[in-house]
Amino acid sequence: MSYVDIAALEGGDASAALTPKLLTFETAPSRARRVLRSGDTVLSTVRTYLKAVANFPEAQPGLIASTGFAVLRPNGRLRPRFAYWAALSEPFIENVVAHSEGVSYPAINPSVLGSLHLPVPSLTEQERIANFLDDKTARIDALIAEKERLVEHLDAGGFDLLHQAVTKGLKPTRLTNSRREWMGAIPEHWSAPYIKFVAQVESGHTPSRQVPEYWENCHIPWFGLSDVWQIRDGVKEVVAETSELISDLGLANSSARLLPSGTVILSRTASVGFSAIMGVPMATTQDFVNWICGPKVLPDYLLYVFRSMRSEFERLKFGSTHSTIYMPDIAKMALPLPPLEEQREIVAFARERKKRLEELKGFATAELMKLREYRTSLISAAVAGQLDVGSFEAAKA
Repeated sequence: MSYVDIAALEGGDASAALTPKLLTFETAPSRARRVLRSGDTVLSTVRTYLKAVANFPEAQPGLIASTGFAVLRPNGRLRPRFAYWAALSEPFIENVVAHSEGVSYPAINPSVLGSLHLPVPSLTEQERIANFLDDKTARIDALIAEKERLVEHLDAGGFDLLHQAVTKGLKPTRLTNSRREWMGAIPEHWSAPYIKFVAQVESGHTPSRQVPEYWENCHIPWFGLSDVWQIRDGVKEVVAETSELISDLGLANSSARLLPSGTVILSRTASVGFSAIMGVPMATTQDFVNWICGPKVLPDYLLYVFRSMRSEFERLKFGSTHSTIYMPDIAKMALPLPPLEEQREIVAFARERKKRLEELKGFATAELMKLREYRTSLISAAVAGQLDVGSFEAAKA
């Protein structure tokens, strides 16, 4: 059988190509019970704010959906494509969310969903509106895809530029084998030592949650995985605020250490590979490994090295659901090490190019948001009969 589950629509992007899973009867989950027909529209009854809606103009025999979906099957008064667009319109979605129950996992009873109203113009008008939206949203989706590719290209270009700068330098020179796969060849006058030989390695720790005094009258910033959002997009380089603080007593009675401003941090569990520089003295959880730079390496340069090590982090981490880079592997991590003056030049170059790329990415992202908002408003206005789709037909004729 071909099976459609809610996870396939969790992004809420109803325009995305939907590929049902191929399952046998024995391997199908117990919730695989909704038999779909051509023209059906499915709506998720859980986490309704995600707009998980999809339409099947042609349903192959044996197409089954999860019981987590409600099926909107048009009768003689409703055109299938219009039903889809109406179910995706903002007023209808807002009504569904308003009738959902639960906070963290809002869901709507299918019988309540079935009692909600949809606008139902004449069949001829439904056909016009559906044709209009099929055409217009296809054009908008093409523009959205183009902008998304541009953002991906800018991200990839920025990474390649950084990797080139920290492994090859800024000027043509003779190269030599670094014997480190992720670096490749490096300039002859550079070295490639273990990071622990040029920076002091420090781990973090969590004071006991069972001792309230460790978490009262706190003033010591304590960086943890709940703070990774600050550095996840790679824009922010220096961190100074944390979601949690610990007390002097908590610090004294744990393996956590107060590390100086300028320490470079790297997440090594769960969210692996995110790095930053401490802007103020702070401690971290055991999910981070931290480096206090010695006289041969600049914190800013080490930060950019970490941000160019994606492939190395992928190689070193273990576990799929809870990834970790273990400390013995951390101890063997190496960096390309130029003289200090070259490190300063690379940092200045990387920072200037990063700023320009972020500006371009900001423009592209803003345009993406406008296109998505326009798509949403266009669907809602057309379904509500607020657009003259007749003139659209006349223009196409």
